[in-house]
Amino acid sequence: MKTKIADKYPDAVFFTEDYVKQMSLTLLKETRKERPDSLIGFVYDLNRLPNKDYWKCIFALSGARKKYLIDSLNREEKATFTGAILHTMPKIATEKLLSPFLIKKHLRIIRDLSQLFIQESITKNRSKKILFLRTDFAFGMVAGGSVAHLNGVTKGFKENDYDIIFVSNDQIPMIEENIRKVHILEIPQQFRNIPEVWALKFNDSVIKFCENSIDMEKIDFVYQRYSLNNYSGLFLARQFRVPFVVEYNGSEVWIGRSWGRGLKYPALAEEIETINLREANLVIVVSDIMKQELIERGVKEEKILVNPNGYDEYLFHPDIDGSEIRRKFGFESNLVIGFIGTFGKWHGAETLARAAPYILNEKTDARFLFIREGITKPETERIIREEKIEDKVIFTGLIPQKEAPKYLAACDILVAPHVQNPDGTEFFGSPTKLFEYMGMGKAIVASKLGQIGQVIKHEINGLSVAPGI
Repeated sequence: MKTKIADKYPDAVFFTEDYVKQMSLTLLKETRKERPDSLIGFVYDLNRLPNKDYWKCIFALSGARKKYLIDSLNREEKATFTGAILHTMPKIATEKLLSPFLIKKHLRIIRDLSQLFIQESITKNRSKKILFLRTDFAFGMVAGGSVAHLNGVTKGFKENDYDIIFVSNDQIPMIEENIRKVHILEIPQQFRNIPEVWALKFNDSVIKFCENSIDMEKIDFVYQRYSLNNYSGLFLARQFRVPFVVEYNGSEVWIGRSWGRGLKYPALAEEIETINLREANLVIVVSDIMKQELIERGVKEEKILVNPNGYDEYLFHPDIDGSEIRRKFGFESNLVIGFIGTFGKWHGAETLARAAPYILNEKTDARFLFIREGITKPETERIIREEKIEDKVIFTGLIPQKEAPKYLAACDILVAPHVQNPDGTEFFGSPTKLFEYMGMGKAIVASKLGQIGQVIKHEINGLSVAPGI
């Protein structure tokens, strides 16, 4: 798809969605200097792009003659200066003006939520039906830890004879293999220029759909992968008197502050997060460190279940042949050092890039394979260019989840170079890649952080090294 667009606009400057989200006004300054004929923002889905109108304004002011946002379904939206002045900017201003009223409405709901149905007893059904809610405002995830985790959890339920009704705001690869009914909800188009409010409004969509389209009386319990500003699972569980199970993968407030640009409404996010944790019948986390964090926040220890990540033994195993990938990249006789990930700020891909020249000094025939892409990939690529070792490094770009095993099989050593939390708190994750590496039977080098340091025993099942070195 991207190749076809490049053919259509041969003189265009292209930005992927990850670049667009990072660059902000830097994009405007740089493109105004270059004055390209065409400026193309290639995104996953125009209907699911946060701040779309804001980006259309940035593109409209870029100085390029033609400006388009184009998505993976080949839909185009043109950005023009006139459109920005007459339509886009007024829309953004209107959303900012109305957002406080929407926030107040939802605050009233969540503050009443713990009392709404408190006198009602929990209904214990025996239908073995689960309402599974995936409400993250992260779209276009074709691979990565969250995809693996969602598939692992739903597969586990399926193997225990649970019938899952899956409600999501986006397609999840392979999920249909484990689930009888998958419902993909439309995203509200209002307030998309204020992502936190946009996510808040989505509660209405989830609640309305489930009330009207799902036989909630037959649901055994509601299971939700907690996401920013979402309380729909708790609301539905209370309304229909069934247990509520929340999967907690870390504080959205902390993540926004530490790995993002911070939240515009952190108090709102924290209040919604707290009520989900406090009122849930069961909270599932992936590490003991995360459990301790919740206890310190006042969550009762007896309702916290630690369920570490794992891997799919049918997908990842030592018998997979990686020779096709080695031939593809000309690695037949090289020592191949591999990293796989969505290039999150905690993954440490840049650390591996900085270490690469030192490794090449000792092992000149070594080659590096960075698998997939994400927000820190541009910085990782920059380091590789500055070190002038581009000929020794391959960036594969995005690959589907099912193709990951053969890429890992092409490597001799697999690396998990995770970095410490920026605020000095203890690393709380349970990296899926670590268990996939182990499933492949490969040599592993991993940062000695949190659960990673507990799993990888130095010189026994891998090398455990100080993070960031």
